[in-house]
Amino acid sequence: MPVYDYKCPKHGIFHELGEIKLAGTPKQCPQCQTLSPQIIMMPPVYLDMDADKKKACACNERAQHAPLKSSQLLRPDSSMSKSKNTLIHPDGTKTIPNQRPWMISH
Repeated sequence: MPVYDYKCPKHGIFHELGEIKLAGTPKQCPQCQTLSPQIIMMPPVYLDMDADKKKACACNERAQHAPLKSSQLLRPDSSMSKSKNTLIHPDGTKTIPNQRPWMISH
């Protein structure tokens, strides 16, 4: 069973074992029996972390749920895909004058 954190308004934070199906439900404070809401605590390591590392962690977390696609960011859109220096011949072949003549055109 997981351990959940709760915060009593009078006595502060306490921890309780609980079933997953009951996650988020308030628990009674062991000292005063007041119903206390569940809280999500930040680990101290995260609070002391360097700002750049926090930013990287946030980026990785975001990428888990909405991954970036190379077709959206790394490649130019279709209107910009053809270079202004590209010559397209009537037979469909392409030539880029004075740029990488050793490459096979696609």
